[in-house]
Amino acid sequence: MKQKVMLFAGTTEGRQLYEFLVERGIDAGVYVTTAYGEQILSHEKQRLPRTAGQPYVQQQLPYTAGEPDSAVRIHTGRLDREGMEEQMKQYAPTLVIDATHPYADVATVNIKEASSILHIPYIRVLRASCRDGSEQLMQEGLTEVADIRAAAAWLENTCGNILVTTGSKELQKLCGLTGFSERVFARILPIPAMLEKCCKLGLTGKHIICMQGPFSEEMNYAMLREVDAAFLLTKESGTAGGYPEKVAAAKRANAAVVVIRRPEAGDGYAVEQVKRILLAKDGNDHG
Repeated sequence: MKQKVMLFAGTTEGRQLYEFLVERGIDAGVYVTTAYGEQILSHEKQRLPRTAGQPYVQQQLPYTAGEPDSAVRIHTGRLDREGMEEQMKQYAPTLVIDATHPYADVATVNIKEASSILHIPYIRVLRASCRDGSEQLMQEGLTEVADIRAAAAWLENTCGNILVTTGSKELQKLCGLTGFSERVFARILPIPAMLEKCCKLGLTGKHIICMQGPFSEEMNYAMLREVDAAFLLTKESGTAGGYPEKVAAAKRANAAVVVIRRPEAGDGYAVEQVKRILLAKDGNDHG
């Protein structure tokens, strides 16, 4: 059976696997939640223009002599479990790869359940952690909290500006924080819908920083100093997400770091391991 991959992306790992699929000429349906995510994937790649009403953008991929024509189709938009299941039925992949964000636990549950219902092999891409338990947290002088609500509760008893780098999705859960619109400086992706959301929540002007990461230590340091941040609220997003650079910059800027704990990841594979799995399957298909 010819290999067909369904890749749920939106992360550095997702982009790396997308590029690998392109290079190998493997049929794949790639799923991202925003048009901006699609733009990042398609950077410097030729693709056919989107047609109104079509959920996919089809891209013709290069292939070596003797290989069949292959294409990657990029689907943009949020899907619930039922939507994922429907897409899987239509596309009929031989493998589902979950390369969503380490904190996208709801998406991971939905992808895994939809795959299980249809008896499609599923693998989770894991992002290595930069920390090793609570002892290292104490050594680094960081405060770890369970979720964004717990972060808000902890920060309620503090004073000073907060650089928030957890994204716009859960920003609303910080709105109850005393002095929210004065204390919070949100760093978000440069997506109009996210900017609009921040404005509706009460943030304006210099309190909204629209930039694409990950960022260097120097850039993080400059932002912390610019907004006079006493606190950095972040997620443990690993090396791929620029977490070490954030922590190092915060230390230099004398900003306390509040880290939202990662959801339990379970079993999974590193990007290079997933590539080897794909190569093995591709070899079997052509052997």
